[in-house]
Amino acid sequence: MTRTCPACPGVLHAASIGGVEREQCDACGGLWFDRAKLESALGRRLPAFGITAESDRTCPATNDALQTSQLDGLQVEWCAACGGMFLDAGELESLEQRAAAGAWQEKDTLDHVAEGVLWWGIFGGF
Repeated sequence: MTRTCPACPGVLHAASIGGVEREQCDACGGLWFDRAKLESALGRRLPAFGITAESDRTCPATNDALQTSQLDGLQVEWCAACGGMFLDAGELESLEQRAAAGAWQEKDTLDHVAEGVLWWGIFGGF
């Protein structure tokens, strides 16, 4: 089944990054990932995204409007129905550079602290 790129009229083709499957647009270089595969490519679990705005782009899998959210300072688009994520050309490299520089470590630590506080508050007797 041929899928159309969310960003342009180009076609998405199956490809691999370090053994991680993804689809890449032959025209604009945009990337479409299943959420779990993007997490594998980045080597970290992604946060739960709240819907910040609806994009004018559509999901290549479901045809639903994509949602936009911020991920480490970059606007990313994702499908609320299937969980797939679209990255414009160059955004994967930007996310990888931020990860290599440790940009996510502080957020990850704060997320774990917040989860622990919530857990303790529910079961620890606040």
